[in-house]
Amino acid sequence: MRAWTLALAVLIVAVAALAPAGAQPGTRPPQPANYIIVPGHAVGDIQLGMTQQQVLNRLGMPDEISNDRGGDGGLNVYWIYPQGERTVLVISWTKRQNDAGGVDFIFTDAQNYVTSRGVAMGNSNFRDILQHYGAPERLQGGGRGSVMLYYEAQGIRFRVEGEGGRVTAITVVPRK
Repeated sequence: MRAWTLALAVLIVAVAALAPAGAQPGTRPPQPANYIIVPGHAVGDIQLGMTQQQVLNRLGMPDEISNDRGGDGGLNVYWIYPQGERTVLVISWTKRQNDAGGVDFIFTDAQNYVTSRGVAMGNSNFRDILQHYGAPERLQGGGRGSVMLYYEAQGIRFRVEGEGGRVTAITVVPRK
């Protein structure tokens, strides 16, 4: 019985250590304090390069964690935070052997976000992107009528869909 009690105490301490500062048991993790997307840098309060602990401190535990193996043998880890009905904020780490990893891309399709140049999710279109970011470095079909616009040198990607080419997702990546 004593081993069971010790194991339970260790589990409680471990869970408490993962909880974000100020979080109350049974409460929803804090939502982002701002909804500004800065290409090559951040989506809201989450910045490229942050550690998992820093993200935990800002947003709490994700609702879902998934992973896969990259082509280079690295482990891609995705933390998924719902941002309303059917929208998400996805934070990714690519971990390679002997690499602590840091946030290497941030994806969102939540309507609250707007880029630092004024491209707003759901309200802006293909023409707005061209006006604020210029010609994309490349275009790629994304299925179901969507197109991806890549601006790797600026550190941002856009997904547009529909007749008006509305912005439906934005990904921030490191500048190349």
